[in-house]
Amino acid sequence: MSRASLDRVLSKLTFLEDYLAKLRELQKVNVDDFVGDYRLFGSAERFFQLAIETVLDITKILAADHSIPRPDSSDQLIHELAAHGIVEGELAGRLDGMARFRNLLVHEYEKIDRAHVHERLQRNLADLEAFREAMKAYLRAQNVE
Repeated sequence: MSRASLDRVLSKLTFLEDYLAKLRELQKVNVDDFVGDYRLFGSAERFFQLAIETVLDITKILAADHSIPRPDSSDQLIHELAAHGIVEGELAGRLDGMARFRNLLVHEYEKIDRAHVHERLQRNLADLEAFREAMKAYLRAQNVE
């Protein structure tokens, strides 16, 4: 792994941890309060978007560093990393659709269901945390962290 790629991934992981900490706080809010408070919902939406963007950025950095051809869609890139042994296939499967959810948040925001965002917060936050841990483990295995 190049030094430039390592530095970029480490920087992204720092940002990801910050976003995940904020999302963990929002995860504690019950669904009725969450849906009824635009500040809670808006914060969760934005930090989800940023966390997912960060994960996608890391996958792109690693793909470029390993000369992995970029697939047609961003949500397929995590599977390419799994195929090259960078992340586990099970984790890639759990993160499937991550880019599509990000696209919903960014491009189809008028279709967002607040209860669905709360559900994703309860269900998918652990997957983003698992990705962070997988990246840390990968860097340790490369003797670069």
